[in-house]
Amino acid sequence: MSLSNRLDLEMRPLLGYLLAPLFACFGVAYRSCTWVERLVTRMYFRHKVGTLLSPTDFKAIPHMAVLALDQIPCSGASSSCRSAAGAPL
Repeated sequence: MSLSNRLDLEMRPLLGYLLAPLFACFGVAYRSCTWVERLVTRMYFRHKVGTLLSPTDFKAIPHMAVLALDQIPCSGASSSCRSAAGAPL
């Protein structure tokens, strides 16, 4: 078996590792573009980006983080799962 054939056999599995991230990046970019194209999403996206970039509304970022974390469902009776009022669920 020559050196070129051996390298070819060793490189075939790596081709999948090369193509998978490229395909995933294309998929994420495509879904993001189609998501932002919708009117309601575009308005929401423009408002949130404007809030993040505005120096006067910069103080709203911690509140937005709390609201975003409140949307994550928690499972079980963990002590870290609390409602917005701070009481255990």
